[in-house]
Amino acid sequence: MIEYSQEDLILALKGIGIKEGDILQVSTELFRLGRLKGVKSSEELSKKILESIFHVIKETGTVVVNTYTTYVGRYGVPFDYEHSKPTTGSFSEYVLSLPDSVRSLHPINSVAAIGYDKDAICLNVSASNYGIDSPFSRLLDRKCQVLRLGLDYVHNVFYHVAETLYGLPYIYNKVLDAEVIVQGEKINKKFFSAVRYLQYPIEETLDMLKDALGRSDCVHSAELGGGLIHSVDANEYFNIVISLLKEDPYIFLKEPPKFIKGEIPWDGITAGRDRVPNSANYILRPAREENSERHGDVL
Repeated sequence: MIEYSQEDLILALKGIGIKEGDILQVSTELFRLGRLKGVKSSEELSKKILESIFHVIKETGTVVVNTYTTYVGRYGVPFDYEHSKPTTGSFSEYVLSLPDSVRSLHPINSVAAIGYDKDAICLNVSASNYGIDSPFSRLLDRKCQVLRLGLDYVHNVFYHVAETLYGLPYIYNKVLDAEVIVQGEKINKKFFSAVRYLQYPIEETLDMLKDALGRSDCVHSAELGGGLIHSVDANEYFNIVISLLKEDPYIFLKEPPKFIKGEIPWDGITAGRDRVPNSANYILRPAREENSERHGDVL
C-alpha cells in the first residue's frame, strides 16, 4: 500500500490553499489515500490528520465535521445528543469524541466543530438541517472552505444546502418524528429536515456541475499518497449550483420527476380546500373614467 507522511499531508494542505484562520468543513475517505506512516490504529490516524490540519490553520482555525445520524429518521430510534454515534466515518467520530468539540443539535444532520469558531457554528442553531441559521448556513456566512480528503469534490453538503434554499419542487420540509434526548432528558422541541419525496424515483447526474466547477477557480487539488485531496470555496460552489438551478430546476436530474397532477407537489388550485371566499370577488375590473378623474389618478 502506498504510504504518505504527516509532512506530505501538511505540504499538500498548504498547496491547495489552506491557511491560518481557515474554517474547514472536512469530509474524509482516508483509505483512498493509502497508509499514513507510523500509524497503527484508526484513532491514531484521525488524531494525526487533525493535528496536521491544525498545524496549518493554527489556533484561530476551526474544523467542522458532519456527525449525521440518519438511522434516527430511518428506524425511529431516539437521538441522544451526547451519545448517538455518527455514521459519517471514523474521523467524524474522533472529532466528536474530543472533550473540546461542540455538537450542533439536530436529530439527523448534526455537525461537530473544534477550534476558534466552534460555538458560533454549533450553538443555538435553527431546527432546520440545511436552512437559514443552520450550521451550514453559518459556515457560508463565515466563508468556509470544504476540505475533501480522499473524496471527490463535485458532490458535497453545500449542494444540498443550495437545493434546500432554492426551494426545489422535489424537496419538502419533513417534520421529524424523533425523540431527542439531551443530558438524559427528553426535550420538547420540533425539528424538521429538507428531504426528497420517496414516491418519485430521482436519479442525479452532476456532469453539468462538474463542467461548471472545472471552468471556475473555486477548486484546488493535490496528490497525496495514492489519492487526491481538494479544497473548495463553499460560497463559490454554492453560487455555481444556484446559477445552474436558475437555468433549469431539474438540471441535476436524469429526467424531471413524473409528478402526478392533483397530488402534492402538483396539487392544482386550492379553491374548496383553503377556506377562502369565492375568487370572483378578487377579479380586477377596470376603473370607471369618472372615478379616475375624481381621484386625480395618473393614467
